Order: sequence, then structure tokens, then C-alpha cells
Amino acid sequence: MARKFGSGNRVGTGKIDTEESGAEKWAGSVAAQVATAAKVKEILTKTVPVSYVICDPDNPRKLALKQEQVIKIASKYPVDKSLLNIDDPTEWIEDYVSRVGEAEQLVGKALGDLHSLVSFAAALKSADRMLHPIVVWRDESTFHLIAGERRLFAHILLDELNIAARIVEQGYSRKEIDRIAHTVARDIR
Repeated sequence: MARKFGSGNRVGTGKIDTEESGAEKWAGSVAAQVATAAKVKEILTKTVPVSYVICDPDNPRKLALKQEQVIKIASKYPVDKSLLNIDDPTEWIEDYVSRVGEAEQLVGKALGDLHSLVSFAAALKSADRMLHPIVVWRDESTFHLIAGERRLFAHILLDELNIAARIVEQGYSRKEIDRIAHTVARDIR
């Protein structure tokens, strides 16, 4: 059955929505955007030094590896940059993870997380290829991570000096951090 053009309750059809007109909906939408914009004080996206970003201890992570462990691994077992150009990095990733896992006595989830991080770093190849910045709040010269732990750890493994970060003005409560991290994770999928 074909639908006739102009039928139904749409703007421009001459029919008036008794609940709310198109103009009222538009005005309400604009008012909501203005109200939201007034609440946002300042959002900055900048490149910050990786070494200035810390995983906030009040914001526990799902990865079994801690930031200190990843820094130690990157220092003791640097990723060979020439391997990042290989079309199928599966073999060198397996060798690297096995070697590091055995040397650092990583098992279970920690070993799986290392494999996941190295695979992500191999796919990322460099900081220039990251599409979404991490989200941090600033406390003087330290940036506390809200969202983007895997991206931060991949930068550490790649020995990148800087990372793109969305900087929010102030710290947040645990509940607010959970909500922001969940929203960011949903949006970048």
C-alpha cells in the first residue's frame, strides 16, 4: 500500500498537533540546548604528556594490569616499531605476549589484558591514528583519567610522549565518573 504524500500529522500538512505544534517542539528543543550549554563551563581538547596522566585510584578499572605494570613492561620490553608495519601482526604479538607474560609471571586475566593491549597498540600504530581522545580532569599539573584506560596504556606501550585528551574543568564524584565512562564507552563503539 502506497502512502500518500502529505498524509499523516506532519509539519506543513495543514493538520495541527493538538498536543504540541511543530513550532513549540522546535522552541522546546532550542531551550533545552541553551540550558545544557549554560551548564557546561569549559571543555578543552588538548595534547597532554602521557607521563602526566594517572589512573585515578578512586576510579577502579576493569583491566587486571595497573598503570605501573604497563610502564614497567614498556620500559623493559619495548615494542619494536618496525613490527607495527607488518600486515598481519598476529605472530609477533603472540611471541611478545608469551615472552613478557612468562618474564613478568602474568597469568589469567592479566595475560589476556596484555594481549588485548598489545593488539590494540599494534592496530593503533601511533598517536596520530587515535580517533577519540581520553577524558581527564585536571588537578594542577596532573591529569586524572576518567575514560580511556586502554588508549592510555596503548600509548605507553608505543612509547608515545603525548596523548589527545578532553579536559573537563573539575573532578567528579564516583557516580558521575561511572556515568561519564559508560557514556563515552557507548559512544565510541
